Amino acid sequence: MKKIICLILLAAMLVSAASCGGTETTDETTAGDSTSASEETSGEETSDTSSRDSVPSSIPADLKFDGETVTVLTREEERFLNEFRADEENGDTMNDAIYARNTKVEEQLGIGMKIISRNGAYGQHTQFNSDVMKEVMSGDTEYDVISYYAYAMPMIARENVLFNLNDLENLDLSKPWWHQKFIENAEVYGKLFSVAGDINLTSISYRGCMYFNKRLMESYYPDVDIYKTVLDGKFTEDYFTSLVKDTYIDLNSDGKKDVDDFYGYYSHNALDSFPVGAGITYTKKTEDGGYEYDLFNERNNTILERFYSMWNDNNGVFLDDGTDLSFEQGNCVFFTSELYFTERLRSMEDAYGILPLPKYDEVQEQYYSIANDNFSLMAVPSTAKNPALSGAFMELMGEYSYKMVTPKYYEVAMKGKYLRDDESCQMFDIIVDGAWYDFANINTSVLGDPVFITRYACYHKDGKNFASLWAANEKQLEKKLNKLLDTYRNS
Repeated sequence: MKKIICLILLAAMLVSAASCGGTETTDETTAGDSTSASEETSGEETSDTSSRDSVPSSIPADLKFDGETVTVLTREEERFLNEFRADEENGDTMNDAIYARNTKVEEQLGIGMKIISRNGAYGQHTQFNSDVMKEVMSGDTEYDVISYYAYAMPMIARENVLFNLNDLENLDLSKPWWHQKFIENAEVYGKLFSVAGDINLTSISYRGCMYFNKRLMESYYPDVDIYKTVLDGKFTEDYFTSLVKDTYIDLNSDGKKDVDDFYGYYSHNALDSFPVGAGITYTKKTEDGGYEYDLFNERNNTILERFYSMWNDNNGVFLDDGTDLSFEQGNCVFFTSELYFTERLRSMEDAYGILPLPKYDEVQEQYYSIANDNFSLMAVPSTAKNPALSGAFMELMGEYSYKMVTPKYYEVAMKGKYLRDDESCQMFDIIVDGAWYDFANINTSVLGDPVFITRYACYHKDGKNFASLWAANEKQLEKKLNKLLDTYRNS
């Protein structure tokens, strides 16, 4: 057991770390149980900016808080800090949209906003967590709202130091600026301690996708219209594997596969993305409002076996432990990352396009995309000095993000700057619409990291026998799940 867990942890180290057509991004999609994964629909609406503006506010226009200040605690890394920070207009589209949003919220509520930041990156999150818990438990907090690392937030939530957002005054979680599928899969026994929504751009930009080099695509697969393949629902795991499996050149002539060679598909972070794209399940909801594992079943086993074969049984696929330069250098046709990677590709000489991750099969009706767990979630400490203000602040920030910030990200940042063709804009919509959540994935950090098992099963040479792998870890995973459920039940 210990040996297997250690190997799983070792395998995990191999893994690092909107809408051009106007598609609304708030109702995410999850795979659900294994029998219905292919039947899930996103519930999203196609809408333009004017339709977003028409969604009524939940906050009365005369609600004022007489000059109070709302303090937001967030991570100091620039990408996450800039979800809130905009000191002045500077001509940058996203900065100015965030500045306008902040100003509107402050003026409407009659408040000021203060931002404090701390190092909350992976490896430093333990200290961040510890500080928050100590401060809340002692009643010594200067912040009213927390915006924090999705992977680590459950570590705080289980300590009973956060508000149940379902009980927070002035917060309307039914509104489209809150991601409904996240809520559906994070809520347990009527308790919800954090939430994803338009207020955090990273909840969109950290969604997994696939990139391809157009020049190389035309050279190696001249008869393939990859966009049409996606739109026809035929971009499946079997199709993708057959496409890339023999595309390999030993560029350095050293007789072995390494980072310096040429591949059909290259990645350093796809061990979660591919199973999710195929609609893998980790848990399912129980009748009492809790969850139970649904990981070891026939469909999931088939998914993991197929991806094990993809990673291990052909030359055209290569998984590295962190190098991600090959795509920009033209050393691979396909590459997986997140949507924000487009920012890095603005200077790429070759034209590129984006795609969703492959489906399990053609019967699966929807493409699914994982939200990389580095994105931000929102929460309110139980010691917030004025919970009604915290709720109103989050609600208006969510509303005006939905109406003022997200459309700019879609139309100006993504369509205007980063995506290079109309077809990629269609793909972007598909990726956003298909965002996937699972209770075990959301809470993996406090459940013994069950996602490591699927990573290990997909890649490691000893992971092929998923039944044995599950049997070795099931007891410990069940124990941690029951402990977490008891915490929620008794909070």
